[in-house]
Formats: sequence, C-alpha cells, structure tokens
Amino acid sequence: MDLLPYIKEHILLAIPMRVINTEKKEGPAPQSGTDWNVVSNDENDDSGAKDNVDPRLVDLAKFFKDED
Repeated sequence: MDLLPYIKEHILLAIPMRVINTEKKEGPAPQSGTDWNVVSNDENDDSGAKDNVDPRLVDLAKFFKDED
C-alpha cells in the first residue's frame, strides 16, 4: 500500500491557507449607493424613532394599542 498520497494530503490540509489581495485598494468602502446609505450609531438614536414610522405599519401599531 502506497502511503505517499495520504501523507501529502495530510501535509497540505495542515498548512493554513489564506487569500491575500495584492491589488491596491481604491479607497474606503462606499458610504452610500442607490436607495441606501450608511447610518452611524449617533444618527440612529431612538429619540426620533417615533417620527419615522413606516406608513405601511401604522395600522399594525393601532392593532397592538387596542390589546393594551
């Protein structure tokens, strides 16, 4: 029985492999795009959350108020 293929496989599986990108980066990640933008934690505080209710969910909010 030839053990050489099994030994090679075991050695290759034991070597940690990592993909390294050698190309230059174009800059930081985009902060906005089509129909989206990045929101930081400072901008996403709960103080104005009630003012920004999705109009499609207004009836759902009324449903839960009736149960209380």
